[in-house]
Amino acid sequence: MTSRRHYDPIDEAVAAKIKQLHERYRKLGHEGLMDMLGQENIHVEQEALKEAVGSQDQTSAAYGGFNRIEFKKDGSFDVR
Repeated sequence: MTSRRHYDPIDEAVAAKIKQLHERYRKLGHEGLMDMLGQENIHVEQEALKEAVGSQDQTSAAYGGFNRIEFKKDGSFDVR
């Protein structure tokens, strides 16, 4: 029996948006602005699109890799 990984379409949508933002920042010469990228995607989904979503997927996609993310009450976050 083989195992299949479940892919959530919402996660794929978040990753697609993050990819678009990465490309825009790269074209503007602003590589490495992960905080801005994460915050912008959170804003797009929560404020502009009025989606009832958290911030974990957006922040994880912005930074990539395996990180420890601490979300603060004021809406900011630290990534290590």
